[in-house]
Amino acid sequence: MTSPFRPRALLAAALAGLLAVSLSSCAPEPDEVAGATTKEQIAKGKTPDDAGQRAEVPDEALQKQATLPAGFPSNSFPLPNGAVIDDAGERGAGVWFVVLRAKDAVQASTQWSAIISDGGFELTDAQGDPASADASASLRNDKLDVFALMLPQDDGSVLLSYDLTEL
Repeated sequence: MTSPFRPRALLAAALAGLLAVSLSSCAPEPDEVAGATTKEQIAKGKTPDDAGQRAEVPDEALQKQATLPAGFPSNSFPLPNGAVIDDAGERGAGVWFVVLRAKDAVQASTQWSAIISDGGFELTDAQGDPASADASASLRNDKLDVFALMLPQDDGSVLLSYDLTEL
């Protein structure tokens, strides 16, 4: 006597096998990279982005600038006395960045506090502890919205990174 469950089990096994075969036909060949335009580019280790689909960045854009760009809002974002600019620039109209380098956590904390008070900033979304040189925050005054971040370095110095957006 044949069990009524046997045809269902055979049908389920057949469907599972058919599904596995159809799904495997969708996968790229093991020697191909999905999205690459030619096998030659793959052989050279290039991805589609490397194949000319990404704009070239000029070398001067990758070099650090130790001076504030023209138009930087120094009146709304006053730098502390003795601050050392590690890098600065303009990302677009009304958008700037400045990175300061402090010699240690104490100097970083002092400069962090000076920028907030001298710029008349309201501190929001504060994370971490500026005294230990591990903090981030959003700052806002009547002219600027700023994201601030402290980045401790291996040599004991601390980078203070600020992204400014004009309101």
